[in-house]
Amino acid sequence: MAYRIMRRLNQELEADGYITIGGRISRDYLCERLNIEDQHEKKEGVNSGKTKDV
Repeated sequence: MAYRIMRRLNQELEADGYITIGGRISRDYLCERLNIEDQHEKKEGVNSGKTKDV
């Protein structure tokens, strides 16, 4: 099922003029299309810019 989703998303990107690689999809585009929040970015955002008090 995952490869079907990637194939469909790659077809959408190709229709918009992007160059795609079979079996691969951008994490940002996948999260956007599936309407989910990227957990990797969320973890980095929580700790970025904060310092630990000693």
